[in-house]
Amino acid sequence: MLQKHLDGYLSRMEGTLDRRREEKQVRALLGNYIRFVTGMQPIRRLGTLALERRFHLQLDEADIVGKIDRVNDVGDGEVEVIDYKTGSGKPMRWAYEAYFGQDLYDVQLALYYLACKYGFDDEGKPLGFQPRFLSLWYPKDWVWGSMRQDIFTVGRPAGLKEYREKVLEAGDLERSRDIVLHAINRIKGGHFEPAPRDLAGTCVTRFGSCPHSAICPYGGAPPE
Repeated sequence: MLQKHLDGYLSRMEGTLDRRREEKQVRALLGNYIRFVTGMQPIRRLGTLALERRFHLQLDEADIVGKIDRVNDVGDGEVEVIDYKTGSGKPMRWAYEAYFGQDLYDVQLALYYLACKYGFDDEGKPLGFQPRFLSLWYPKDWVWGSMRQDIFTVGRPAGLKEYREKVLEAGDLERSRDIVLHAINRIKGGHFEPAPRDLAGTCVTRFGSCPHSAICPYGGAPPE
């Protein structure tokens, strides 16, 4: 099974990868994932309800469109909402601060939660999912005898190890929603403050240097 998926991936990416290096990385990633999904699970997972589920979410008259990586059935009419991460994970306390805490800077899981509760599909039908878990899966990382997962449980604990589970309360989800609404209002108002460094055209973004630095004169003449 592993070789089949590996060959398919590498054939699609032929010419864009350092084959030996990438094959080693992909083999490790797929191996971790397959070992995980065929092994013991930390929570009850009864099956997959959706993959790459597209959604529309209306917030403050803004139409947010996205895709949820995966939705699992966990029983009792509830679901686990999963976001796959290709990089390395962080300890749970850091993940919580990034996604729901006071230092929040990533609203992806919060948007997935809101989409499940209040969003629609392309045909205008409610998604109608009731999230019990919001999970980050890191196939690249194999720790504590399993693939790394950060599992945020909504409303009540699931009895998992502290390093794996963090209970989300109403305030956590409300704070995330407020951050999204604040960003929407800034976009509507045209507020895109630059964050320059010493040289012109070198504003910092979450993706590194600004891709528009070659034509943006902020702080002086753009680089030639």
